[in-house]
Amino acid sequence: LSSCKEPLPTIPAAAPDFDPPGGDYGSAQTVVISTASEGASIRYTTDGSVPSEAYGEEYSGVPIQVTQTTTIKAIAYSEDLLASPVSEATYNIPGKVATPYTQPPAGTYAVAQTVTIKTNTDEATIYYTLDGSAPTASDGVEYTGELTIDKTTNIRAIAYKQGMTESNVMNVTFTIGVRVATP
Repeated sequence: LSSCKEPLPTIPAAAPDFDPPGGDYGSAQTVVISTASEGASIRYTTDGSVPSEAYGEEYSGVPIQVTQTTTIKAIAYSEDLLASPVSEATYNIPGKVATPYTQPPAGTYAVAQTVTIKTNTDEATIYYTLDGSAPTASDGVEYTGELTIDKTTNIRAIAYKQGMTESNVMNVTFTIGVRVATP
């Protein structure tokens, strides 16, 4: 008597590939997962757990948006193949320094203002300009304390912290010496 059972698969699916590959990046990445095994499905995780044929999110072909340091683990599988080895890629994406802001806020004032420049990122270093030019660590003044603004001034500032992406540039104008109408 012969058995009518189909033989069990003996060849594993090709391990998933990541595009772009894991590595250090200065900004968010759009990651595509693929496998060389035609018709194979892919499951992945981003929480450190190991995916399997039954566990993890089914990859639908829509790229994964990676906006912070993340490890993606993926597995490929199909009815005709054994599950692939688990592939893993880590995307090191530093956080971004919070954009600087001023106290008091920019606006129109009748008299000179004592202005502080702050950021919500602890231990960040702020550089500013008062002439409307773009501030950088080399083309700006390091902020060390209050500024007295006694004439109309455009303040631009940027903040840096080691291991993070620099902030967006703050661009504000203080208009001084204009009589503010009384309601």
